[in-house]
Amino acid sequence: MAQLTIFKPDNSCAKIILISDSLYNEILTNLDALELDNFNLIFLKEIEERVLSVISSKIEITNLEEIQGMISDSFNWFNELLEVISNIEKLPLSESLIISISE
Repeated sequence: MAQLTIFKPDNSCAKIILISDSLYNEILTNLDALELDNFNLIFLKEIEERVLSVISSKIEITNLEEIQGMISDSFNWFNELLEVISNIEKLPLSESLIISISE
């Protein structure tokens, strides 16, 4: 298991979220590609949007729920990503939080 540590703008810890190794690897792959150490909620939403966009462009289904179902079946980390995004969005000042990832 790995963890996301969410920091408030004053650098105090807002929340720690445990994540699976598969989501950890997906986030790390995207961070490495962009040469980032830390990230924010927008970064996580961009991962979600990219996956939705790629899959929807390859199939003829336009129903978002069906597409998400197919993605969830194909990528074991996708539902967890959606849950993490939802949890972070519930925090105060969610758009200004900084996230760090570690094993």
